[in-house]
Amino acid sequence: MRINDFSLKSKLLMVVLGVALLSTLIVGIQGLYYGKVALTERVYEHLTSVRETKEQQIKAYFRVLRGHIEALALDHMTVGAMREFAASYQRLDDAFLDEDQVEILENYYQESYLPRLSNNIDGEPLLRRYLPREAAARYLQFHYIAANTHPLGQKGELNFADDHSYYSAVHKHYHPAFKALAEASGYYDLFLIDLETGNIVYSVGKESDYATGLKTGPYSTSNLGRLYAKVRNSQDRGDVQAVDFDFYRPSYGQPAAFAGITIFDEENNAVGILAIQISTDRINRVMTGDEGWKEQGLGETGESFLMGADGTMRSDTRLLMREDGCYRDRLAVGVDIDPVYQNICRMRTSILLQRVDNAATQRAREGQIGEMVVNNYAGVEVLSSYAPLQLPNVDWSIVAEMATSEINAPIRKFQRELTVTVVLISCL
Repeated sequence: MRINDFSLKSKLLMVVLGVALLSTLIVGIQGLYYGKVALTERVYEHLTSVRETKEQQIKAYFRVLRGHIEALALDHMTVGAMREFAASYQRLDDAFLDEDQVEILENYYQESYLPRLSNNIDGEPLLRRYLPREAAARYLQFHYIAANTHPLGQKGELNFADDHSYYSAVHKHYHPAFKALAEASGYYDLFLIDLETGNIVYSVGKESDYATGLKTGPYSTSNLGRLYAKVRNSQDRGDVQAVDFDFYRPSYGQPAAFAGITIFDEENNAVGILAIQISTDRINRVMTGDEGWKEQGLGETGESFLMGADGTMRSDTRLLMREDGCYRDRLAVGVDIDPVYQNICRMRTSILLQRVDNAATQRAREGQIGEMVVNNYAGVEVLSSYAPLQLPNVDWSIVAEMATSEINAPIRKFQRELTVTVVLISCL
């Protein structure tokens, strides 16, 4: 049938229908384009706002941390405790353990500490590498760790050992206050370290670093050992030093970061070092907003995280923390389950393990600030807002991102509705 065979009325209806369809398509396409641009800009602005808010919160946390360490080092209780713990520790240089006590200490390492450590490190840890050699260290580890009836991870609950030593009398006097302070401040652990010898003469948590030496002991090359060297080389009043996260074997190979300062007495004499082990929980609470991602406008896929100069995370990823606590089954299709992801799931942390290597994170590590579309650590396309994080002693960056699939969901819905509208008009 030719067009001339149609009546004038039919021709007019066809023209009206064509104009309606064309108008609908033009308006719809324009709406899709400008809507997508406006939505993307709005999400970028929100991600940047989230990133900047988290940046200020992390900086505030470390300012408070620094101020608290400075104040604690000046406190008369800390100065007195440092002196008394150092003096009482020296009295144990000739302390004696009988054969049964030595066996109990060795059994603790062989049956409790080393098996748990071996789950999180490469290779098989050897007893001779970790068992302290010094008499005072062995004595204190026996009484406050091996013979301590509190379970692993709760050895700090013991206020004093019933060994009638001067050290235990000092410990009984100061430990409740330091333990309460560490818990209230959110520190994973708190240490008093002899300035000259490097001996850890006191710790709240009583892990395997307790009573060991940071000059030549089994953890002298750890990041706590590096912190001791930094603080000892500084010895300036009020000069808080810090070291970045590293895998810390006394904490069973888990990531740990430390901050410390020299303790001065009333005559400005350096009497020791105060150090704290920074809690990853506090950092994660800031970066996740107590896991309130949706309340922060980050939907189902948005998150913010910290990243170190080595390209690995310094806070835990949302995919690790939500639901069953492991994200290897939620990785994008085609991403292999390699040993790194297995370690993340086993250790329940992505800190130092999850590498984030894309154009956005590279620019952030180079000191740039901006936004762009990249594939994230799980191979998912995301909108990413990035910036360097200016903190003393550490070289970190901060990133906020959200999956483009979630961002574009309203656009796809509008596309479907537009298609249905065009089809309905065509059927009239």
